[in-house]
Amino acid sequence: MSKGLYNKYTVINNETGQVVGGCFVLRPHKDFAACMAMYEYADRTNDVELAQDIREMLKQKNLEGLGDE
Repeated sequence: MSKGLYNKYTVINNETGQVVGGCFVLRPHKDFAACMAMYEYADRTNDVELAQDIREMLKQKNLEGLGDE
C-alpha cells in the first residue's frame, strides 16, 4: 500500500551543508512518471543550460524518447 507524499528523503545543500525543505525527489530510472515530469520541466524552464543537462542525463540513463509518447 502506498504511503502517499511523505518525507522519505533528506536533501542537503552541498555548499552549506544545511537541510533544504520543500523538496520533492524524482527518480526517473525507477519511475516512469518521474521521467515524464523531468521532460516536462525541461520543456518549460527558462534555464536553457538546465534543460540541456536534464535531457542529457535522461539520455545517458537510456530514458531518451520516453517523453515523446
